[in-house]
Amino acid sequence: MIEICDRDPDPAHAMSRGDAWEDLQLKWVGSRPRYDGITDGALVYVPVRKSDVVIGYLWASEDGKAANFLNIESVGVESINAKGAWIRRLLEAKERGLTSVQALEAWIGSPEDERAGCIPEDASRVRLGGLQELMDIANA
Repeated sequence: MIEICDRDPDPAHAMSRGDAWEDLQLKWVGSRPRYDGITDGALVYVPVRKSDVVIGYLWASEDGKAANFLNIESVGVESINAKGAWIRRLLEAKERGLTSVQALEAWIGSPEDERAGCIPEDASRVRLGGLQELMDIANA
């Protein structure tokens, strides 16, 4: 059986959030500083390896403002997992005040990480005119 209430709800009660909410002030603090994820200009990139397999490319714009990890879809899960690790590394580098190129250079020769892989010490730094060129290489 459905019981129908014949009185309207009290608007003052419906809008009240109680005394605990009176001092609450919301303030937008934004997100962590980060590099731009795309660029229209020239970039430099290095291959990222895991167990001697190229799993993606770390790139940085020559102007120092953009950087990202481009995973190679055909590699699969290893490449996707590496992207998350590289994004965290890039966020940390930006917070330390490094340009994107300095961040890229900082990881060359580091030991292999189980998720991120590594950039070997002898990795060639390749310059390209734009991001689309690197995307074509990754999808080839």
